[in-house]
Amino acid sequence: MEPVIFSIEESIIAHSKCKVILQNAIKSKTCNCEITKMSSPHKCDLGIWLDTLKFNLIKYPVFKNVYDLHIRLHIEMARVLKLILDGKVDEAKEAMASGSKFASISSEFTLAMMKLEMS
Repeated sequence: MEPVIFSIEESIIAHSKCKVILQNAIKSKTCNCEITKMSSPHKCDLGIWLDTLKFNLIKYPVFKNVYDLHIRLHIEMARVLKLILDGKVDEAKEAMASGSKFASISSEFTLAMMKLEMS
């Protein structure tokens, strides 16, 4: 299998697509996503790429921050998806709303990716 190589822009776009998937799932009150895939930061292309770099780059704070935020983001995405699948759509909306833990981690992740690009 060939290694996946990401640009920072591609990873931010991929992150945005995940948010859209969750927003659409809230609207439709269902999702074809698997919670195990959504919750694992090591199964998405970005996570696989980060894992290939981890051994050499984890010592750098900017990379470690991105790596850790990516994990936290997947945890939050899985939590939102579980709320949707459990029929708790209003709670899922709240969980993604401005000022929520999800929104905070999402913003931090995007900024961290931009800092990684500048380093």
